[in-house]
Amino acid sequence: MGKTLVEYLMRDLSATVAGKHTYDLYVLSTTQVETDSPTPKLNPTAKRRRFIVFLAEDAIFVTALEVHEYVEDHGENDSVSLYISKVDTTGFSSESGSPTKPLITSFLKYYIEVRSPKLLKINVFARAQPQYLFTKSFENPQKRVLRDTALVKWWKNVITETLSTISSRMRGGTTAWFYIPGENSERSARIIIKDENAEPQGKPLWIYGYPYDDDQAANNVIPRFIDDAKGRVLRDVAGRDGKRKKTTDDGDKQMSVEEFWQVMAISGECGAGKTTGFFWVEITNARSEPNKKWKTDGMSVINDTEFPRVVHELLDLDFWPREKAIESTQKFTEILANECGLQQVKIVVDNLSKQFKKIDDRVVNNLQTSVKRKIPPSEKDGEASVNVLSPSVIRRRMR
Repeated sequence: MGKTLVEYLMRDLSATVAGKHTYDLYVLSTTQVETDSPTPKLNPTAKRRRFIVFLAEDAIFVTALEVHEYVEDHGENDSVSLYISKVDTTGFSSESGSPTKPLITSFLKYYIEVRSPKLLKINVFARAQPQYLFTKSFENPQKRVLRDTALVKWWKNVITETLSTISSRMRGGTTAWFYIPGENSERSARIIIKDENAEPQGKPLWIYGYPYDDDQAANNVIPRFIDDAKGRVLRDVAGRDGKRKKTTDDGDKQMSVEEFWQVMAISGECGAGKTTGFFWVEITNARSEPNKKWKTDGMSVINDTEFPRVVHELLDLDFWPREKAIESTQKFTEILANECGLQQVKIVVDNLSKQFKKIDDRVVNNLQTSVKRKIPPSEKDGEASVNVLSPSVIRRRMR
């Protein structure tokens, strides 16, 4: 496999996407910047890099993936945390096969197989939304927006399939957790998301719960990222950044992990009848000699401060109807070329023999509540409420 991210994605996607396609691949990365660690009480600083990856077919974006990378360098024992921030689709993927699930899997496999840090942590928060990166795409009747319980199951399956492809040596050092706030038993959680997949014999892949002890201080051990539901609750309830109560001799103490998840279950992020899922994966000793060299061949690298502006440029474009989606894709690829120096890379897929699953990847997998547009006026109360956007968001700019 290729040693750069772009090369790896090209080769892996050409082998794993079902059907026959020609894709344009765009990979945009930021420079590494020093920032707060996801767990600043344990490690003060980390180096962060942000990615956004697009796949276009027939001159229209079909899917996009945004990931944040945090690197904590402890000499030979480097640690990398990946936070999957956003995944979105436009609904224009061809019927023969969708690249969404293979794109996520390929991106993660690159870190597992090529980057191979001593400790790799993968973090996902699954919360259903009608759109995330592609404005007006929710109006496309071909876009399958999964309900909240189905989305949690979808993400569990994506991660399971990803981990099934890695070597037995790596699987031996892999632990995965999933948790639905408010559901204390694995049995009830599986019933809710209709997960009937049996765990393999021997060591189960999944642990129901979270990778922290209940009595630990939540603010010390629970990671928080840019645009992260957990971080927002920690700031609001525990009073992070100077507002939280300090431990004193009279018995006051910080919120415990157990108390934190009790609050999460009734929070605006996870409560009010919504079903959300948190996923953590830790892969230890993935490689005896970690590959710390980062190759940027085939991708464009911009300053971290420019990243939000580029994303907002995308959000100002509409992706429905089809003619508008073609126009918006052209406009944004021109922005990528002219302002970011990014050109597409062709991926040719010829896998007609692959079976196309009936329940496919043509879904919008929106994870957080960062950059959103206004609530569509066509949405009604009731069943659609699981997709209502949070009021505390960055609105789309007026034209």
